Amino acid sequence: MNDLTVPAADVPALSPFASRDAWESVWGMAQQLARSSLVPDSFRGDGGAANIVIAFDLAHRMAISPFLVMQELVIVHGRPTWSSKFLIARVNHDPRWESLRFEMVGEPGTDSWGCYVWSRRRGEGDERKEGPLVTIETAKRAGWYERRSRDGKRDASLWPKIPELMLRYRAAAWWARQYAPECGLGMMTSEEAIDIGPEDYEIIPDATDGETTDEQHPETPRERLTRTLAQRSATRAQSTVSPAVASPPTNGGASEPSAVSDPTESTAGSSGSPDREPTGSTHEPPNPDQAGALFPDAPDDSTTPEQVIDLAGLDDVETVIATINAAPAPERTRLMSRWRQRAETLERERDT
Repeated sequence: MNDLTVPAADVPALSPFASRDAWESVWGMAQQLARSSLVPDSFRGDGGAANIVIAFDLAHRMAISPFLVMQELVIVHGRPTWSSKFLIARVNHDPRWESLRFEMVGEPGTDSWGCYVWSRRRGEGDERKEGPLVTIETAKRAGWYERRSRDGKRDASLWPKIPELMLRYRAAAWWARQYAPECGLGMMTSEEAIDIGPEDYEIIPDATDGETTDEQHPETPRERLTRTLAQRSATRAQSTVSPAVASPPTNGGASEPSAVSDPTESTAGSSGSPDREPTGSTHEPPNPDQAGALFPDAPDDSTTPEQVIDLAGLDDVETVIATINAAPAPERTRLMSRWRQRAETLERERDT
């Protein structure tokens, strides 16, 4: 039997968000693993420990070894992806499915040359579950076949170089997304993400004028959070805080947003708002200079790391981790604790 399989971990990986003890245990292991020369570069060093925490969460969800996740997780254009061979192995190891079968069609060397993948559910007879057909024509029409490097000086596409392998990889990824998306947690393969390119992601116009300032740079998750915060601040600035419900901050004059607040909850006119100012004051948009002074190593954003964490949802883990990594080293433990509390609250709200 030549099928590549992924053996399940003997001891299931801990979920870092299961409890406070689990978080501390995973964080301790992550700090030690980040010193290893056997883990990929993106998991090494001070910033790598935070990435390892995410790897533990993925390993827990997939019931596999965290080390295997670190080896097969590929960061492309800032997004986590799986290698195609790993996704194929995951499907082949799934007890619900027979191993994937690859069918080549058309004439090699022509645009009609292609591949589709099929499999059968175990115990459900001989019905074949066939995935979409991928051909060289498909690759050319989608712009994958002739993709140039950023400087335009070389051909960056692997399709002309290894067409059969690319056809098989893409056909397997499409089959898995159609019939077994849980095998890859819905994530793209690295080959797909490379072919798409950062310029093909959706650009969300600025809500203030409806225009995009730079069409070559789509809005990142952190920029989206920054825009959301600015919109909320502008809304609050139009409303005066009611003296009957407002109260000054009790922590020495500095009011800090709560890490367990609901990011979707409207704060305009709410007497329980965690970032309420003293009576008679209004909220101003975040000051970029002040954020830079507090966190000089952070990107030039109009938000502080605390504000990013307080606005983030469970789908914004990448943004939060990148924000924490950009903060000064002494601040990272505190920020990770703040995010842990935030994530625990969001998970409880999701489960209710």
